[in-house]
Amino acid sequence: MGKGSQAEARCLIFGTVQPREQRRLVVAALLVVAAVIASLGYARLGGPAPQGLPADAPPHGVQVFYLRDRADPHRLEAYDWKGDRRGSVKLPNWVPVSRLRPSPKGSGFMLDPSTPGDYAAYFDWAGRTLFETNDLAFVSQAWADDGVHVCLLADTGSGALIGTRTPGQPDRMVQTQLTSDYAVAACSLRTDTFILSASNRLAILGLSNGAVIRGPIESGPVEGPTIGAVVATADAAYFTLGGNGFDKGSVWKVSDLARVGSPVASFDASLQPIAFSGDDSLLVVSNGTSLQALEWRSGKVAWTYDQPADATGPVVARPDGGDFVVYGSDGAVLIHRDGRAVPIP
Repeated sequence: MGKGSQAEARCLIFGTVQPREQRRLVVAALLVVAAVIASLGYARLGGPAPQGLPADAPPHGVQVFYLRDRADPHRLEAYDWKGDRRGSVKLPNWVPVSRLRPSPKGSGFMLDPSTPGDYAAYFDWAGRTLFETNDLAFVSQAWADDGVHVCLLADTGSGALIGTRTPGQPDRMVQTQLTSDYAVAACSLRTDTFILSASNRLAILGLSNGAVIRGPIESGPVEGPTIGAVVATADAAYFTLGGNGFDKGSVWKVSDLARVGSPVASFDASLQPIAFSGDDSLLVVSNGTSLQALEWRSGKVAWTYDQPADATGPVVARPDGGDFVVYGSDGAVLIHRDGRAVPIP
């Protein structure tokens, strides 16, 4: 059966998935099946990536960002942070590239399931498949600070599991005392930190042991500021609360949370936090008509970019640097730390 037929079969098998509340009643038994599937996948896909490097593959180890190829819906064009084209990545035809999440450091791609029971998949930097799994316990994932490991949140029906995944190796998961109705905001292997966020609360955990360092921090005048949309740094060192028109925005330092409860900086309540820079020095915010890069420690505005009407895509930060890419429906704009804007058609 070809990939197209496999994708159709997956839709037929997994297209009608029970709600999570019902799924919890049967997930314990199904975990045994999932473990068998995962072990077979590891045996089949473990070790190095498949041979046969595509001729136009981006150079390995070079930091790049991607734009969709208008002529091929399954191909991504790679650009370095000078704005120069550095090759392309062809994904299998069954992969919806709109759901791909590239590693910020260029090590590969991961595919989020669209529904519980749908497939998660992982690809190397050249687009070659490393691993696929329909892990029934899967809830959320994000790239770790090293750009190689994937941080996972899973639901066993008796509490949330957190941990890391490296395609081709067994997952490393630990039990927590939290429910699973969160999403992974960021995690760091270097500092052993795992940040989970929900619409009205946030929790900081130890990655290796699942212990709660701080939280759940909840919205409200008693517990603290309005959570809003949590934006975290890639190294899980800082995160935002508030803003978005709800409450005064604030930046918090994760390492302070075990002993103090005060933010390290603040910003206007009308601003929506979008993304931190890769070196943690800038915070991109939106006032609805323009983007601003704040040097958040001092409050100084590093640059302002008027948002076109079609600038509805994500804002992606350069790893370990101060540059950003702003995506729109007609390409992207590379904005350097000094505010120079380079259109990428």
